[in-house]
Amino acid sequence: KIIKAPILEEFVKNTNFITVGKNGIFTTLKSCCDYIKNNNIYGSTVLVQPGVYNLVTEFGNDYLNNITSDGLYVGNDTHFIFTEGALVTFIYDGTNPKAAEHFAPFNIYGSCTLENLNVEVTNARYCIHEDVPTTSTEPYFYVVKYINCSMKHNGATVSTGTHSGYACIGAGTNKNTVSIIDGGIYNGNWTADISYHNYNGAAPSKVILNNVYMEHGLRLYDYGNSNVDVTISNCHMPSLTGTYTKFNITFYNNTCKIKMQINEKGGKPQKAS
Repeated sequence: KIIKAPILEEFVKNTNFITVGKNGIFTTLKSCCDYIKNNNIYGSTVLVQPGVYNLVTEFGNDYLNNITSDGLYVGNDTHFIFTEGALVTFIYDGTNPKAAEHFAPFNIYGSCTLENLNVEVTNARYCIHEDVPTTSTEPYFYVVKYINCSMKHNGATVSTGTHSGYACIGAGTNKNTVSIIDGGIYNGNWTADISYHNYNGAAPSKVILNNVYMEHGLRLYDYGNSNVDVTISNCHMPSLTGTYTKFNITFYNNTCKIKMQINEKGGKPQKAS
């Protein structure tokens, strides 16, 4: 719930600072994200206090048993900072397969930063679903940042129909976006922990990964015909999979296993012999 809403409105207007937690302005992530979305709040910093934020509880069984859409709305140039001891979970043990087809705890709809996020999911589509709108034709209009995050996807135990790739981040890029992953640990339940695809006719976009540990690897996929510049540096990346002829990839100082031999001078990686 929202605590002291009139005071909150004045406080946010003057400071752009919001707290979430037991002693916060908001007690749940959902109430905070709903407030930012519904009131068109831009440029806020959200400090998430220590505690377990159980999104199964926050959304409720009525929503999850009839789910056809996403989880938390994130955008509006909001900067989320998760303090040490803050854990976000979505461990769904129900029987609705739509949860694993549609639900992601965080859904990216515009510029934002998620810093120090620690999230674990079961029976969800992704930990993060990044799919910003196409309202701008400007290159690099949106900037999305993940800083020192830890994400774990345990996979699905319910039938999921057409969706079966349980990455930590599933993203559609080439919608005028710069997507930056800086630091962190990603452990999906798939051949790739992080997955990006492009679109048809969208403005050029960028993906930047630096100092990222991927348990399984990265997937890039030509869903459309637009171009994406990808820079991967100082990362642990056991594999690179997918069909990615529209992705211009540059590598620096990465480590990998025998599945893929990376050309550190740039260009496409070469398959290991």
